[in-house]
Amino acid sequence: MSETLNSSGFFELGSDDPQRTEEFYGSLFGWNFGPGHGRPYTFITLPNGRMLGALWDTTEEPGTGLPPNYIVNVIEVADVEDTVRRATEAGGTVVISPTRIEQGTHFAYLRDPAGLLFAVATPVAEQQG
Repeated sequence: MSETLNSSGFFELGSDDPQRTEEFYGSLFGWNFGPGHGRPYTFITLPNGRMLGALWDTTEEPGTGLPPNYIVNVIEVADVEDTVRRATEAGGTVVISPTRIEQGTHFAYLRDPAGLLFAVATPVAEQQG
């Protein structure tokens, strides 16, 4: 079992102005923005290449149920479907149902009973580093 399971090792910024968001965080923290899973997804890395998260251009895919501007912690889990089931049983709601993209990432977006947004995903080794 991965040491990072059930912890937040990744975050996603959603922005309806990704260029401005890149400029702001790039100048503030020295973050780099580069190719991700293709438009509208850009990976965020430190100058040493360490992966921090990703930037999502929310104008590219409207109607996802996500707000136009957000930051969300992505929590690594062993089983996305099981985590979604347990979250909904505990009073959470599903924003984006479990989804698998061709690069292998399996993820879902949820809200806790207070309405806070978070995501869960299975780790994919080729995305790290």
